[in-house]
Amino acid sequence: MRIYETGKFLNRSEVAFGAIAGLLSLLWPAVAISKSVNIEHGLTALAFALQVGLILLGIYMRIRHQSELFARFLIALGLYLIFVTSVANLIEMRFPVDALRLDPILQASDDFLSYNWSNSIVWLAAWPDVGNTLAIVYSTSLYQLVIVMAVLAFSGAGIPLYRYLATAAVSLFITVTIWMIWPSFGPAISQTIPNESNIEMTIVVDSSYQKEMLRRISEGPSSVPPTTTLGLIAFPSYHTVMMLLVIVYAWRTVAGWPLFLFNIPMLPAILLQGAHYIADVVAGLIVFLFSAWLAKKIVVKPARVKSPERL
Repeated sequence: MRIYETGKFLNRSEVAFGAIAGLLSLLWPAVAISKSVNIEHGLTALAFALQVGLILLGIYMRIRHQSELFARFLIALGLYLIFVTSVANLIEMRFPVDALRLDPILQASDDFLSYNWSNSIVWLAAWPDVGNTLAIVYSTSLYQLVIVMAVLAFSGAGIPLYRYLATAAVSLFITVTIWMIWPSFGPAISQTIPNESNIEMTIVVDSSYQKEMLRRISEGPSSVPPTTTLGLIAFPSYHTVMMLLVIVYAWRTVAGWPLFLFNIPMLPAILLQGAHYIADVVAGLIVFLFSAWLAKKIVVKPARVKSPERL
């Protein structure tokens, strides 16, 4: 996919991402209808209108105001939101799940490493301020992705921006594909936190979270988009992918060091507040590395046109 920095409406990378996002936005309602899942039409229409509105505003800024950097950011944000929203809704179509085949294997790997999630939460509760900090850091992943998108767009880094989007899209596709084939939900589905009501710190994956997750596993979605948003994918950990997306692609920008330092506690936050198996994090690292490599192959710099030699 060759990047053309100029384009009257959309450059070729934006057209390619837009085509994929558009197909996904048509696919999930078709699957929902085929499975007789109720679609929240008002919420769906509003979200899609806002996302398309960002793209149209970006095109307007590009054409009428010659604001290429602002246009890149708005278009990239709109396309990414359509992509993520569509994939999130497709994930809901995987429910109900009849058998949890992967979770016992992942739990056995944690047992082999002498790691137990619920016991670790009890241990963390002795330092509630630390636990609350991890909860805050864990909840910022999506916002950090938008920050990096903005930094790359406004710095004029066209190639890094589209490689960033390609890495995000490819890694999400791989993650969801693996999860669709072998769904896993983390240690919270089989472990309970002792004396949870006495713990004073914030617990992201608490008993109410666990209850809703188990309900979806057994009953399936009541509507799409769901009224309650849950992080459903355990293996591979997409939170790990997002952490690496932020650190790697922001590294050569002004936001590099601040985001790196901010994400130092993200790894324990993923394991503890995100209720992940250790293998989830390792798999997330592998998914990111492959996706970043593939993105460099997909998004390439346009060949320079040689100037004619003087006679």
